[in-house]
Amino acid sequence: MKTLVKNFIGGKWVGAHLGRTFDSRDPATGEVIGRCVDSGPEDIDEAMKAATEAFEGWRRMPAPRRGEILFRVAERLIRDKETLARTVTLPSWKTFPALILGNTVVLKPSPETPVTASLFVQVLEESGVPPGVVNLVLGSSPELGAALVRHPNVALISFTGSTATGDQVAMDAAAGHKRVALEMGGKNAILVMDDADLDLAVDGITWSAFGTTGQRCTACSRLLVHREVKERLTRMLLNRMAKLTVGNGLKPGVEIGPLVNHAQLERVQRYIQAGMQEGARLLTGGKALTDGEYARGHFFAPTLFDQVKPTMRIAQEEIFGPVLGVIEVKDLEEAIAVNNSVQYGLSTALYTRDLNRARHDRQRGPSAFRRDATHRQWPSRSGPGGVGHVQRMESDLRGLQRTSSASAD
Repeated sequence: MKTLVKNFIGGKWVGAHLGRTFDSRDPATGEVIGRCVDSGPEDIDEAMKAATEAFEGWRRMPAPRRGEILFRVAERLIRDKETLARTVTLPSWKTFPALILGNTVVLKPSPETPVTASLFVQVLEESGVPPGVVNLVLGSSPELGAALVRHPNVALISFTGSTATGDQVAMDAAAGHKRVALEMGGKNAILVMDDADLDLAVDGITWSAFGTTGQRCTACSRLLVHREVKERLTRMLLNRMAKLTVGNGLKPGVEIGPLVNHAQLERVQRYIQAGMQEGARLLTGGKALTDGEYARGHFFAPTLFDQVKPTMRIAQEEIFGPVLGVIEVKDLEEAIAVNNSVQYGLSTALYTRDLNRARHDRQRGPSAFRRDATHRQWPSRSGPGGVGHVQRMESDLRGLQRTSSASAD
């Protein structure tokens, strides 16, 4: 029987008030990797009480002392990164900015990643973060997040998830006059011009679209290609995709892991059907992998569509899977227009050798471009998807501070 994964409240690992549990499963094998406490609003109240009581002591601690503690956390994460990476990405980027500025935190992770969050909080505890400064509440019910958002002692909310849920979070926060930082949907694009280094472009496209099975907020799902190089680039990309290895991410040599759960696999399948029904041409993939070692996991073949139109659902809606659609454009002007025709704004990449043109066109609209040797990244400036990661720490720090002024005559 798996060890029970508990809440962390006030410096102690504790169960949930109602005694319920839920299972966290490995998406590659279906095996239970953790039996977790399933919390309710009463547990949120306890965590908020602990965070409120710890706030003054943590806030008044000299910043260099807070920095020493968090530096030990960072050292531990670096030291144990191979072990910790065997779960999923750690939620440190959400927690660190708040702690740096003297805030206390109640962390409510996704029900898909409770074990990861627990490991992260263990590192904080063992590195000397005082009791009550960081609290962890696990649960599978949407009502748990709502209880946290609406709690009267919460001053700022940082949310990562779907646009629909984020909209509700924003409305609840507004009703309570709370600050809110939302990281919601994205429909990211890579633009490839006729003068681009295509070998470099294929490297970037492959990693961006398929490297994390498309389950990353900045993953590319639209490929906007100049018509002069579209056929050649498509052939090169198909050749690269044919060599990708799908499997359990814990095994050496695997490049594409599973989707997070069965519901997400079904969602991706629905988008495949929608793409074909709307007239896109399926070049490769487009199906779940179910034979042999794939039988118990949620694996999906890396998928490439051609003849995609900007108005199609697969070009407009976030899929969050290993699915890429190729859209032909005649020039950079059209590429920018197509790129900005979606409701989301998060990240974009441009492959071109003409950096003067890239810099010039960056100023013309809410696009974002990238260049490493021939591409560079900037944050997108529009849409509900957020501001991107290049300036995220700076913006997070500003958002997590309260400023005041005083005058004397």
